[in-house]
Amino acid sequence: MRGEATALGNLGAIYDAIKDYKQAIDYYCQSLSIMQEIEERWSEANLLGNLGLAYYNLGDSDKAIDFQVKSLSLMDEVEDVSGKLWVLGCLGNSNSALKKYDQAVDYYKERLILSRSTGNKIQEIDTLLKIGITLRKNENYSKSLQYLQIALDTFSDDNYNTELRSKAFKALAETYQRLDQYQLALKYCDRALTIAIELGIPLAQDCQKLKEGLLYDQSNNS
Repeated sequence: MRGEATALGNLGAIYDAIKDYKQAIDYYCQSLSIMQEIEERWSEANLLGNLGLAYYNLGDSDKAIDFQVKSLSLMDEVEDVSGKLWVLGCLGNSNSALKKYDQAVDYYKERLILSRSTGNKIQEIDTLLKIGITLRKNENYSKSLQYLQIALDTFSDDNYNTELRSKAFKALAETYQRLDQYQLALKYCDRALTIAIELGIPLAQDCQKLKEGLLYDQSNNS
């Protein structure tokens, strides 16, 4: 039975990868039913998380949260730290999509504590960014800037140019844009754009579009 459940779960992952989320959900549910029957808790926790993510990708964040909360409880039971980090991030994303920003920040903060306890700097920076961006969506700009700056300061090397660092600069630019501080916004946008171009990543297009918008806003507010 376990082999059948694993195969069904793998089929779900394949359909997930090609963004056929409805078919992925069907296979995940079949696999989950068997894993629950044989009391394979670790696999059950992961399948619940996969189902939550699939529903999130379908735009049904309420249903996503239902599965993610169950997954988180089982991740605690089986003491899967990496799995818990993943689900906490997913719960933050799902709540943010529903504009439940306070709840999203709570989940992200729990993820931040856990990522710091494991010494995972990339997870820590990613979570700091998520908190900063969510606070901006909630119009708490001072706190947003605080978390985004901490994220940048957490990079150990100023020349550590990665997509994550580019995203941090872009997030700062977008927050300063909300505050109508266009010079600072352009400064950080240019830094984000430079890194994105250097890396040859699609984020460069978003940064270029942001820069054009900032220049337009600046010219019309000067």
